Amino acid sequence: MKEDRRDGPIRAVIFDFDGTLTAMTLDIPGTIDEVKKVALKYADQEVVCSINEVLISETIYAIEAVCNDPAAFRKEALGKLNEAELSVPEGKGVFLTLGKPSRSSGKKGSGSASSQGRAWMRSILSFLMQRSTWMP
Repeated sequence: MKEDRRDGPIRAVIFDFDGTLTAMTLDIPGTIDEVKKVALKYADQEVVCSINEVLISETIYAIEAVCNDPAAFRKEALGKLNEAELSVPEGKGVFLTLGKPSRSSGKKGSGSASSQGRAWMRSILSFLMQRSTWMP
């Protein structure tokens, strides 16, 4: 009988930073706006508006450097970032196919996870777990 690894330690993690496995839905400009709203409690509006970073983390670092209570700002801003990141996977699945975008949508794959999609992900995870020598 094959060992059930669900209760064991995590042996592999797949990060999808470019939207290959699932649609990218993190609203970066919206999250930056939320971080800047928080910043108005800790810095002048003119200073906050002058920060034009394109990444959320860089925006937080830039505001943190000029605000009057960096620790409180960082805690609240990271809370907003956490909320945004946790909302990303809601209602999404993995793409069933990879490669060229479909003609109808212009996006990779074909939508939500089916049993075929879940089987595909299990295959990838199994492959990675068998070759775990690169892991600490």
